[in-house]
Amino acid sequence: MRCDVISKGILRAISNKDICIPIVVRLQGNLQSVFVILPIVIGTNVEEAKKMIKDANVDVFFNDDLEESAIKSIQLAKISELARKANVNISIEQK
Repeated sequence: MRCDVISKGILRAISNKDICIPIVVRLQGNLQSVFVILPIVIGTNVEEAKKMIKDANVDVFFNDDLEESAIKSIQLAKISELARKANVNISIEQK
């Protein structure tokens, strides 16, 4: 899979919708077995794909490690859920 093509799709989706949830993306350059529990891309052009999203200046969380990506996704989902239940709008940005 060409990661740059996936990145273009992610950017298109973000630009066409008012996304109010954090997005965690894991782009992986070598083929291996993985369990898909969040957006994971395995393929070519990984660095080009990451640069494309970073240069677009959108709030997308990158992580190369599958376990850390899953943990980050769960943490952000919990934060989003708490805010939704409290009827509070939040903005989540990386440090």
